[in-house]
Amino acid sequence: AEDYAVACFVGNSATATSVLTAAEKKHRKDMIFLGQAISRPKPTAMQLMAEQLVAILPDLLDDPLPENAVEILEGGISTSMTLCDDFRAEIDATIDYVAENLKFHGISYEFHGAKRATHDFIDTPQEFVICYGWHALCSASFDCRINGDMADCDCLRVNETHIVETDAIQDTAVKRQTQDRCTDKRPCKIDEAPICKAIMDGQYEVDNVRYAWVSTFSYRGWCSILSMSPQACDQTKDGYMGDDYWAVCDGAPCTENSDPFDPERPLTCECRVEDGSFVGVNGSCTGDNGGIMSSSPLETWDFETNSYRIPVPGLEYVQGACAPLSSDP
Repeated sequence: AEDYAVACFVGNSATATSVLTAAEKKHRKDMIFLGQAISRPKPTAMQLMAEQLVAILPDLLDDPLPENAVEILEGGISTSMTLCDDFRAEIDATIDYVAENLKFHGISYEFHGAKRATHDFIDTPQEFVICYGWHALCSASFDCRINGDMADCDCLRVNETHIVETDAIQDTAVKRQTQDRCTDKRPCKIDEAPICKAIMDGQYEVDNVRYAWVSTFSYRGWCSILSMSPQACDQTKDGYMGDDYWAVCDGAPCTENSDPFDPERPLTCECRVEDGSFVGVNGSCTGDNGGIMSSSPLETWDFETNSYRIPVPGLEYVQGACAPLSSDP
């Protein structure tokens, strides 16, 4: 930051740090979006990536984009993928060849601080793992209180099957163990992930403090949440009326509140505060009682199907459970 400040901001370190922090946060969001996009079926992934480019290009170009910009970009992405497919077989063969040779010579590598065999090097951690037991659920937290760069969210106490996003685990040791143990090639079954045991045993540690409760995701009350009609909360749209900030509670450490304001939400979780577009899960873009809501990035939700765009385990069954008991047309 010091070199950047001297080169671009006449030595003003505070401004340089602020600009770098904002750029890093935006890049992180872009990478999360990219990962979510490419995990979807090919047509959906191309559409999501084209929409993201359309949102970015006006800042880079002098002339306005045509109305069919998304379709044009989708066509370009499709053509590029066709060209790349010509080389894919060769690339895959090269990867296998190099991996086998490294393995033959007994060469290993470090992955999250642990030695791994070279033939596993193209494996990736599971995005979600499934656990069973007690956990905090913040899906109905619409009145989180901002506290510095964090938010205190009052959450439900639930005992059922729940889902953990492995990249959101805040206990660094448990996160490393979980992502090493649970991979796309060697997926963990229910309760096999190290994070499940850490939550069950109250051994979840953040900043040298152990917590008996952790916020994860489960489908408790899902149909009632869908009935609130989630809203697209995009602060860049003209006439936007709503909050600028929202809370992310995935993997948040939680404590039990002996005198909760709402007896149905006896846990208080320390959730991250984010800015940018989000899903208004309470039917609006404004939190309750002057607070902010626990939510997720806008790009994770498909408003046409009223469903997640990301591959959350079990979603396909829950969607059907919430639908009316009738034949499809």
